[in-house]
Amino acid sequence: MQDPGGYDLGAMSQRLSWVAEDLRRAGDQLRQAVDGAESLSYEAASSDGLVRISVNGRGRVTSLELSPYVLRQDPDTLDAALTATLNDALGQARAGSRQALSEALPPHLRAGIEQTVDDARREGPR
Repeated sequence: MQDPGGYDLGAMSQRLSWVAEDLRRAGDQLRQAVDGAESLSYEAASSDGLVRISVNGRGRVTSLELSPYVLRQDPDTLDAALTATLNDALGQARAGSRQALSEALPPHLRAGIEQTVDDARREGPR
């Protein structure tokens, strides 16, 4: 069926249905990727091995292990070890989540998303 402008409305409708189905499928894949990334665990240890921290893919601390020897250190050294180790674990979680999401994207969308992430990283926090 054509409208007065010469468009085949039946063909347009079919193409729109295909696009909608592709978007639904991509959304489902991303949802599964997010769920999978959130279920992963990332662990970091201080350089001396006295502090170990695990976080999940949502960036929540799931485990904090302190060696009894770490409590003998001065507060500034302990603070530095905890902060550095936590930041390392959180960085691993962010990178792992980004990778899982990137791998779930269709290839034609992946490059655009990766470029946006790179641009945001260069701009830094707002």
